[in-house]
Amino acid sequence: MLTSDCFDTCVDYPGQKLGSRAEKCITNCVERLIDTNNFVMNRMARLPTPSTSEINFD
Repeated sequence: MLTSDCFDTCVDYPGQKLGSRAEKCITNCVERLIDTNNFVMNRMARLPTPSTSEINFD
């Protein structure tokens, strides 16, 4: 899950509030994951879709 991955990576221990370093790390982590997701979605959108005659319904 996006939030737990970035939180586990960036926060050493939970406290009253996030430090500036942890906040920046979480921001960068989330942006990288969003960019990666967008990249994959764009690549998948460019894949040729099979025609119904090519789909095996067995």
